[in-house]
Parts: sequence; C-alpha cells; structure tokens
Amino acid sequence: MLKHVTKLILIFCLNPIAYSQVEVVESKSAGITRDLESNKYGIIGLKGDTLVPFDYESLPNTISDRMVAKKNGKYGMINGKNEILIQFIYDHIYTYYPYFVTVRKQSSDSKFDICSVVDTSLKTIISENEGYGKIQPITGILGDGGYKEKNLSFNGYDLKNRKVSLLDNEGKRYRTFPFDAVVPLDKYLRAIIHRPTEFDDLEGLIDWEGKVLLKPEYRFIFWIHKDKVCVKQDVDYSNAQILDLKTQEVIVDKYPMVQKPDENGCMIIGKYENGNDFRGIISSEYELIYPMCNCTIDYLQNNKKYEITRNETKEVEYVFCN
Repeated sequence: MLKHVTKLILIFCLNPIAYSQVEVVESKSAGITRDLESNKYGIIGLKGDTLVPFDYESLPNTISDRMVAKKNGKYGMINGKNEILIQFIYDHIYTYYPYFVTVRKQSSDSKFDICSVVDTSLKTIISENEGYGKIQPITGILGDGGYKEKNLSFNGYDLKNRKVSLLDNEGKRYRTFPFDAVVPLDKYLRAIIHRPTEFDDLEGLIDWEGKVLLKPEYRFIFWIHKDKVCVKQDVDYSNAQILDLKTQEVIVDKYPMVQKPDENGCMIIGKYENGNDFRGIISSEYELIYPMCNCTIDYLQNNKKYEITRNETKEVEYVFCN
C-alpha cells in the first residue's frame, strides 16, 4: 500500500499543473492513469512525461504494444506510442491472444452486427463483406474434435440467415450448414437450432459433409459410441434414450442418466431422487448387472473394474464388467 501511495505522490510532484488529479491504476516504467476530472484515460511516465494523451474512455490494465481502447464511444487499437493500429469505428473488439482479434459493428441497414477478423500482423483475413454477425475461434474453446486435421480455425455465424460456416485460418469456408451452431461430437457434429422463445435449444447430429443423421429435435445429445447415440427429449424429466444411429430405433429408455460406455461396453446409469444420487451399472447388452443404490460409482480404468461406495455407510465393493 505504501509503495502505491509513493508512486501517486511522485506523479503529483513532477507534473502538478497539467494532471493535478491523476489516479495510478497500474505502474511499471509508466502508468495507465485516469484524469478524475474528465474521467478519461491515458499513459504517463514516472518522470511526468505524457506517453498517451488522456483521450480514451477505456484502456486495459496493462501497457503493451497492442491495446484495445475506447474513444468517442467506439473501440479501436493503439500501441504504447499512441499509434492507431485499428481505427476507432467498432462497437466492440474481442481479442484472442496471441492469435487474432475480431471486430464488431452495427450494420447500417440491419439490427444484426457484422464482424471481421484481424490476425497478429494486423492483416484482415475475414472482411465485413462475408456477412458474419459473430466469429469465434475454435482453438481453446471447443477443443480439437476433428477440427485440427481439417485445418479449421473459426466458426462464422450468419445470424441474419441462420447459418454457420466452418473457416480455416485464412478465413476460407470449409462448409456452411443451415443451423445456428455446430459443435464437434466425436467424429460427427452436433447441429443446434436456437429457439428464442424457449429455454432450451434443439440438437441433432450431422456428419462433416452435412448429411443429417438425427434431426434437430432433441434437447441434448450426450454421447456417441460406435453406432449408438444417447439423447434426451427433455433435460429435466424424461429418461435418456439410447438410439441405434443407423435405424434410429430406441434401444433403451429406462434411466434418467446413462454415461458413455467404458472399454468393455458397460455403462453407469443414474437418477436423482429426494436429494440423493442413485447409481447402477448395465452391461453392453443393456442388462442390469448392479442395481441402483444411493452410492457413488467410479470406473477404475487401470484395474478394469467399478468401485462402488455406499453414500450412507461408506462401504466399498468392486464389480467387474463381464
């Protein structure tokens, strides 16, 4: 606390006239500061020299060679020398360090935003003319899920026409799908339709070429294992269903929860009742091999067996999947 106060007094003494009201936000060799009278931010050196004038409604908390700033209600990007890297014409700028930034602004003839993407060299790789209302990076958000081998980097959302495109790192389209979003699920894609008047979205399943394997009519798709898929019609009340992906016939519809099969094909089943979690085990043939109990069940992969712990007595027993 004493160190912070010392830096504040130092700036007052060295530059008492131009910036008589300055609050130090963060300080190393220079500090991002706020003029309390104008409520604008700038950068001032510890010797009192102004590095960036107090022209900005917002600056980041740390000084770098690329900083998103706000000026006259619009966002842009500057460096520590106050050189403009991205013009102040955008409603927002999203940074995804160290890869790229996306810039967003309101379309003049539509209620939808339009976005573009700038890479680390400040080169525009996706322009506003592409018509995307939202652009998000795939890396670091959705995991790999098959994207890496296809050299895909972005999801581009055409919100106006309710389409989503998968894009490579140069902004080129891999394929466009007539859904609000797609998310990788094993070797397939979960196709999602947003319902503005409903709490839950609807989900289906497509392959990477866009062939519909399951129509988007499920509240959630849990997992896929070989040619079987686990879905749920209602998130809270219905039982989970296991479908044959080829015939779409229902194989199992008895349990509120079914976990993805282990290496032997057995599955942990479960339900929540009266404040307690009940768990059991079914075989690869969907036969009950351990009845539901108020217990915790963990699959011990190294030993290829299940550890069952009774929640009330803490008794432990083990079951092998046959």
